[in-house]
Amino acid sequence: MEEQLWSEIQTFETVEHMPYVTSVERIGIRNGIQQGIQQGIQQGLRRERLLLLRLAEKRFGAAVAEQSAPLLDRIDNAQPLEDLAEALLDSADGAAWLRTLTQAAGRPAQREGLEARHTATGSAPAKPSRASGITRNHKSEP
Repeated sequence: MEEQLWSEIQTFETVEHMPYVTSVERIGIRNGIQQGIQQGIQQGLRRERLLLLRLAEKRFGAAVAEQSAPLLDRIDNAQPLEDLAEALLDSADGAAWLRTLTQAAGRPAQREGLEARHTATGSAPAKPSRASGITRNHKSEP
């Protein structure tokens, strides 16, 4: 019976040019897709953290960048990292940057960290901006 079923499936696949995918295979495919998405997200977050470290080093020096690294590693959401990019540009000095970063990294909901800072100072959160056309002499990751 089992051999007859597989024979009919193979005939169907050949005639219809459509492979039969079992429920187990579908689950495996779905899990593989989900894993790929998660890996892509983690790679994007890693690149955002590296960019912030490069900017912190360029703006405030290697010591501040070194102190920033473990704090940035605690942030696992893209939006707070994007907000921190603007905060880095707005920070008067390395100490101000580290205070802002410490506040953002220390909150369970990282997004609220920067919004709370803006609310406390009476300023509105900055609108997200996207830089385009920036050319760097650094190699980018594929």
